[in-house]
Amino acid sequence: MVALRSAASRFVHSECALPLFADSYTRNNKNTGHKNLRCFPHCCGSHRPNSFCGISVIVEHDTKSPVVSYSRFEVAAEAQIVPAIPIGARVHASFIQSDLKTPEQPLGGWMHGEPLAVETEGVVRFEFNGNRQCWHYGWRSNRFNCMTKHVLMVYVFEPTGDDELECVDVLSSPQFTVCSSRRSSKASTLDAPSSLPASDEDDGKANEIVSPPSYVVRRVHSPPAAPASQASKRPRLGSPTDADREHAVLDALAFWDLCLSTMTHSYADALPPVASVAQPGSPFYDAFMAVLHAVMRPEVVRWLRHHLLAPPAADLRVSFEQLLHMLYVQINGALGSTSLAQWLQLVQLDTDWRPTSTVAGWLPVYAAYVDSMQQAQWFSGDALPGDLGLLNGTWRRESSVKHPSVVVATMLDRSSIHWTCTSLGPHTIQVRWTDALCGPWVTLHLEHDNLAMPQVQSQLLAPGGISSIGTAWILCGTRAWRENQDETLVIEWYFWPKELGAPRKRMRERFSLLPSSSDRLMCQLFVEYSDAVPLVDPGDMVQRILLPANWQVHQIISQYYGRTTPS
Repeated sequence: MVALRSAASRFVHSECALPLFADSYTRNNKNTGHKNLRCFPHCCGSHRPNSFCGISVIVEHDTKSPVVSYSRFEVAAEAQIVPAIPIGARVHASFIQSDLKTPEQPLGGWMHGEPLAVETEGVVRFEFNGNRQCWHYGWRSNRFNCMTKHVLMVYVFEPTGDDELECVDVLSSPQFTVCSSRRSSKASTLDAPSSLPASDEDDGKANEIVSPPSYVVRRVHSPPAAPASQASKRPRLGSPTDADREHAVLDALAFWDLCLSTMTHSYADALPPVASVAQPGSPFYDAFMAVLHAVMRPEVVRWLRHHLLAPPAADLRVSFEQLLHMLYVQINGALGSTSLAQWLQLVQLDTDWRPTSTVAGWLPVYAAYVDSMQQAQWFSGDALPGDLGLLNGTWRRESSVKHPSVVVATMLDRSSIHWTCTSLGPHTIQVRWTDALCGPWVTLHLEHDNLAMPQVQSQLLAPGGISSIGTAWILCGTRAWRENQDETLVIEWYFWPKELGAPRKRMRERFSLLPSSSDRLMCQLFVEYSDAVPLVDPGDMVQRILLPANWQVHQIISQYYGRTTPS
């Protein structure tokens, strides 16, 4: 089996003469969500069928610098193992802490290496799972990805300040496959080989739900009592656990459909009944806002970012459904005693709203996010003194964001808390919305006085850290320049409509130092639309940006920021 080797790090195994790792492992799938690898990395001594069986993993690393180490299970390619965090890359400590396995978070993916005493100078040792708890691996399998290879990936980091960790070495176990204990026991009964591929679906589903759920079949005169009414039930597929999970996925997607329905009509003259859900005074408003705040908590955003950067399954549909299920859990927690299915049913009874979103319909959008997140620049370049030195540093917003759509307002309020600007040279800067789900670094080449040339940017990027992926717009790129003796930075974002016949959109961010203090700035966001509808699409992104237009301002959002780090 293939393994990622290192000259400075190695696995240490002296408890017995057996190889440390095996080619295949059995995994128990518990109703609690635990998916525990049995006998990992191997049975040392005698096998224990009814308790933890396996040993800890010890890694030794040559260094004289202070380092820390974390490990996790990862999907590995057949021919070449590529770590999710390459050597030299920097990550924020919260990237790991948000998914760290602890007694309070037993399903976390990352494991902390506990330092061990070593007599040899210039050598450090780390022990993973020293308390010999279960080896949880949350990857979800099915009949289509059951031959996927996996590794235990060990990362060695050097703290660099500002809660950042720089990867200095990577080591992996040999590749292995995972087989389900349930399927293995069935195979043993039939005198079949015991090392069958794992599948969380077991015998599979008879068919697949692809249509959105309907929560109403007839109007009733009183709210349904708990548990959920018969009107909200769907055909049950496979085992009860699989069916419940399928329902949870569809319910979470239906809530997202509801959010889109309230956003689509934010500026309409005559609002449809469903828009009232997101308006104060509605009986659904408090619950709606509680859910929005729950799914946009910082720890949830960090989990989502980690999920998109490293999907837990090779099959993106499986990973997408896992993401939706996690959101379902967060939503149900915010609703309290009322289930999401019940609440959606009441919304339908009151507004005649019907969800239209499907997993298949949104899967390409999910795939686009995964691809864009993995190609984005999450690690900053080397900062240098630049012409925008007064704007350099990290800034924190001083007030809440106001927007006609409460969904957009809540998203912007969470994603635009911190803004960071770093100079990379005389005419190049990097900016980033640090708290945003889609908040990688944006590199901008600057000119003076509106002379900037267009730059094509990733679809992941947008003002305030809210991406246009999955919307009615395509990001063409940016133009950026300096004004007012370099005390003002202007960034223009150009969008092209996906449907020809709609107006173009431009969003302009203007960051200006306040005259009263160099530690406060004002950020103004101008939302503009072209007065003429383009009849021909030039096709080329740069030509789309340069196409002349008369821009009309439809909205201005002003926010004030205070400096949190020195320039």
